[in-house]
Amino acid sequence: MCATTDACRAAGRRGVAKAMLRVCEEYAHEWGYSELYLHAATANESLLAMYAQWEYEQLPSFDQPEYILALSGREATRFHRLPLPRA
Repeated sequence: MCATTDACRAAGRRGVAKAMLRVCEEYAHEWGYSELYLHAATANESLLAMYAQWEYEQLPSFDQPEYILALSGREATRFHRLPLPRA
């Protein structure tokens, strides 16, 4: 499964992102997945802090090397993982 979610800045600090993420977690669990993975730009410190608060494990081993970022022009991202409860 692959999905993209995004909450607009105007909805910030109102629980919209957390509600959307909880729905994703519920669907992934219902569909039999054992883990949920997310990624965020490393420059987005508030989002990284939210993921940490929600107990998502950071996966720095998934980070792309600096030379790849330089060649591709992409921003650095950090992946996160949450084990889901067993059905």
